[in-house]
Amino acid sequence: MKLVGNQCRVKKMSAMLNVFNNLNQLYSFYLVAKLGSFSKAAEKLCVTEPAVSIQIGKLEQSIGFKLIERGAKQISLTEKGKIVFQYCEKMASIVSELSQYVRQTCKYDSYVLNIGTTKSLAGKLLPKLLGVYLRSCSNVSLNLAEYSSEELLKGLIENKYDIAISGRVPYDPKIIEAIHFCDDIIYPVAHSSSPLLKRPVALEELSKEPLIVREKGSAARYNTMDHMIHKGLKPMIVMESGSTDFIKELIRQKRGYSFLPWFCITEELSSGEFGIIQIPELELRLPIDILYLKGPELTEATRNFISFLKFIKRPLLTEIFQYLEQLG
Repeated sequence: MKLVGNQCRVKKMSAMLNVFNNLNQLYSFYLVAKLGSFSKAAEKLCVTEPAVSIQIGKLEQSIGFKLIERGAKQISLTEKGKIVFQYCEKMASIVSELSQYVRQTCKYDSYVLNIGTTKSLAGKLLPKLLGVYLRSCSNVSLNLAEYSSEELLKGLIENKYDIAISGRVPYDPKIIEAIHFCDDIIYPVAHSSSPLLKRPVALEELSKEPLIVREKGSAARYNTMDHMIHKGLKPMIVMESGSTDFIKELIRQKRGYSFLPWFCITEELSSGEFGIIQIPELELRLPIDILYLKGPELTEATRNFISFLKFIKRPLLTEIFQYLEQLG
């Protein structure tokens, strides 16, 4: 059936939105086209050649036409692919201009930027994130403090930090300005030998099993417990700790299960040491926010760092990790 009028406009708008949602895939295509090779693009991205091929395939499916023709020994761009590549070159030029702008705005006297974040994010995300930032802003010194999400809010109000990056807990919007940075997924996990992994488990049934949780004030705990309370459930908490490593060790000892964000358990899931408990129709998200005080004028360094974070932000934390890998 032919699309006409509003239907046609909706289809065009959908295609445009798909492009904006797949910038990582566009970058993969740009490298393949520029380098003339899937293997060279994969080497540049620090991923496997099949991973690049999958990215290109998803991009072609998303926008609705073929971009690349594969020959026996070389690749070639389709006519539409050549046009898309020209736009990608313009995007690369814009990113280069942005990098130059960031370097120029950092040409002030050395300044200490006080950043507060959670212990989990400090161990996984912040080293990559701040490493990319400092390459453009070498005149800025960073002071990083690690606390629970609730303690970070208190520290902001007491002017201990210029900015905080934290999982979401309730805050006063009259005092705190928040920018949504990304979401992470919270998974119910257990040791790979746990009977809980052998079949789908109802949340009501799981609430009767020994649960190990983060300390009060943790965003992961708040978002998990809030969901269970709304379901009228009272989980059987046997241990709480401010250390994710301690919680994971208890899981290894088969003392119980826990709800943990994806970025805390990537290695254990990849190795098969932990498994995800299958709970029908359950998806727990952990919103991660950029937080700073309302009212007082922000320093130039703080404004610049917020602009950098806005440029990096993505719907999911996994996508931010992928993008930071691309930036090297």
